[in-house]
Amino acid sequence: MIKRSKGKRGPREIGRDLLGPLVNLYLLRLHAHLLQTDPKRDRILFGLRAGLRIRSLYSKWLEQRGSTLPDHAVLFKTSRLMAVKAAFKAAPDLALTALAQELDGESLDTIVRALLRTESPTSHLKRDIPQIRQQPLHEFLRRDIPVAKRVRRHLNQQAHLFGDYLDVIAGPAERLVLIDTGWRGTQQLLLERTFPEKDWSGLYFGCIGRADILGARPGRMSGLMFDSPDIDPENLASVLVLHRHLIENLFEPSLPSIEQLDRKDIDAVAHGAGTENQSQELPDLAYEGVIEHIEARASDSPLEISTAYAMAMTRLPNMITSPTPADLEQLALKPRS
Repeated sequence: MIKRSKGKRGPREIGRDLLGPLVNLYLLRLHAHLLQTDPKRDRILFGLRAGLRIRSLYSKWLEQRGSTLPDHAVLFKTSRLMAVKAAFKAAPDLALTALAQELDGESLDTIVRALLRTESPTSHLKRDIPQIRQQPLHEFLRRDIPVAKRVRRHLNQQAHLFGDYLDVIAGPAERLVLIDTGWRGTQQLLLERTFPEKDWSGLYFGCIGRADILGARPGRMSGLMFDSPDIDPENLASVLVLHRHLIENLFEPSLPSIEQLDRKDIDAVAHGAGTENQSQELPDLAYEGVIEHIEARASDSPLEISTAYAMAMTRLPNMITSPTPADLEQLALKPRS
């Protein structure tokens, strides 16, 4: 049994005693779904960044139960912004509307520089691109000026590369299962509309409603811990709709978001190197606490896992709604990538 800390709860204790039981039940439910996948027909895609830690935790969870990750479970270099770029050729109106929603309130100048920042250092962009006056993004992209042409070229190149990347990483698989934190399924919707020949579905930690872009909504989404736009009194995990960043902070390592693909990403997958991220992330005490719990309790029975979860959920809602100063360290938001 894991010893319960007394007194002040630091990030490690919060991870071990409160988030650990929550993640343990999540992994049990994720495992139940993935057992139903077909290694020949399906590909399980752990979307970066969160998928890096989710897959690592799932691997540790399986190890404690005497098993290993299935071969058809892979890391997937994607993000909401990457999905926007992927969708630009096949569904430009959907892609640009999704981008506008994602960067709501930002100026066109900021949006353009955000789209191009993987091509050149920020200092070079400041030098090479003059200030862009405010105008609708779709109108700007139709203009016959150098900067608009540069943005169109970048988006078309990334859409082409993403298509090649998906072909290689999916192989002959007909069904693609996205694994991520979740929420509204914007990325899933973009990928569904860009690659309709694939059968897409999403297994997410939680769902908070569904994305609605130009009347289009994502298809099959499953929130493994909760599926509600508001707090559901029948499901205490839904209190996380008030602070979903608690789960994002836990699962998303302090690494750059995926904003661009290169031919080397495709070659790496084609040669069996997979899609790994070798960058070193900063220490994360809450995440280390969750690992402690998983290593100690992953092999528990479903009843024991559910009981530990129920005990944690007598305390986690109070941490979110009435945090102590120590709790605030874990609830503090990471800067958005």
